[in-house]
Amino acid sequence: MLRSIVAVLGGLIIMTAASFAIEFVVDTILLRAFPASFANEAALEHSTGVMIFTMAYTLVCMALGGYLAATFARRAFVAHAVALAVVQEILTIIAIVYKIAPAPAWAWALTLILVPICIIFGGYWRASKQMQPRALARI
Repeated sequence: MLRSIVAVLGGLIIMTAASFAIEFVVDTILLRAFPASFANEAALEHSTGVMIFTMAYTLVCMALGGYLAATFARRAFVAHAVALAVVQEILTIIAIVYKIAPAPAWAWALTLILVPICIIFGGYWRASKQMQPRALARI
């Protein structure tokens, strides 16, 4: 039980840290490389292109989080990824309700749909590494 909790929290921490680290680097590069287009961080937050790019690397981080949660758990790979997806959905709903991060409704809707899919995909990805090729053919 403790290992499962640590696995889910570990996946959550790593995927969140990775996403924020990438965001910091990307935002810094964009602000310095394109000062005419992005005069400040508010300009980045209102750019649809930046928002889509942010969503793309965030989804990769979510899949990595599902993969790592499954790896840390060492068993029931997909179940641990699903648990992580549920925790992340709850946190996303909290962010929406309390307006923690500014985003248009379409971005929140895509986040609610795509994030759990990517996290669970990470769990399946890890499970596929454990299975024999013959067992994978039956899935």
